[in-house]
Amino acid sequence: VFRKEEYETEGQQYVDLELFLLGIQHPDCLPLLKKNHVTLEILFTMREQDLQQIGILEVALQKKILAAVASIHRKEWDMPQNTTHVLSSSEAVMAMSHLKKHIQYLQATCHLLIKSMNHNHSTYWRMDSASTQELFCEARNLDSTVSGLQKKVSQLKDEVRSKMLHPVGWYTSI
Repeated sequence: VFRKEEYETEGQQYVDLELFLLGIQHPDCLPLLKKNHVTLEILFTMREQDLQQIGILEVALQKKILAAVASIHRKEWDMPQNTTHVLSSSEAVMAMSHLKKHIQYLQATCHLLIKSMNHNHSTYWRMDSASTQELFCEARNLDSTVSGLQKKVSQLKDEVRSKMLHPVGWYTSI
């Protein structure tokens, strides 16, 4: 039996998966992916053999799915334009939900990178020392950025906890 929060989270993951499949014009894959408990986050880490293993045997479909996933992993994100807007509490909840989803996608991308580097038959990961150094620098910078994000998330959590403990004036209309 699912708790309500777990059910809603799982349901949302399948909604996201369905939207992705609609985008590549293959919503017919949803029942098979659900049957195998493949969420969008999991799909973002899969390779051809993984797709075959769950029953997606058509090579053209595998390539279409993997190409769409690759394009998402490579897509540059735009910075928010309006950072001076004050959010209402419902907008803040939605923003945090979106942040969580973005972080899940980023985790899937990291997982895919690790999986690709560890894949024994992968010749495209044999790099020269300059590429290796560049990759290491990017990983170090990413680690620093994630540490900064962790601090901001902790600060946000502490601020919300403070408002919960001392709600006076917090529930004003915006």
